[in-house]
Amino acid sequence: MISKCLSLEHQNVQALLERFKNFLQAHSITQQPDWTSHDAARIVADLKCALESNIPNHFAIEEQELFPIMVQEGYGDLIEVLLEDHKIIVELIEQIRPVVLKIFSSSVPLPQSNWEMFYRQGNALITELPAHAAKEDAGLMPALEECLDEVQAQEIYNHYQLLKLGKTCHT
Repeated sequence: MISKCLSLEHQNVQALLERFKNFLQAHSITQQPDWTSHDAARIVADLKCALESNIPNHFAIEEQELFPIMVQEGYGDLIEVLLEDHKIIVELIEQIRPVVLKIFSSSVPLPQSNWEMFYRQGNALITELPAHAAKEDAGLMPALEECLDEVQAQEIYNHYQLLKLGKTCHT
């Protein structure tokens, strides 16, 4: 149950990142979008939700509930790699999120340096997050299916749903 939920979240974030990639490709590092456009407003709102709640919630349940179990089950090397990915992705999010919030609250053009950073770090996130999700889908999800019984998986899934209730996005 929990592995299917997390895999579905991987698919959802992949779809968002594909839209984000297309959005960035429609512009250049020297050409900002019109932040008042419908497309810009939609991608910014969706990014805000992902960066403020969806991705942090996903990482939290993994780090708090799943990774400790997997280390005990002998998957320490895999968890070490995934935690390193989390660090890289969280750093990117910490750089991008303030710009997303600024755009979300005001549709005026960004200072050029903010746009350039957003453009570069956004492209890095578009690369890093799907690669990380692929590692989880290939390694973590099958291991979870093997290591968790139905009761454990359901308990973690229930806990995750409660965690998400407290940290949902508001756009």
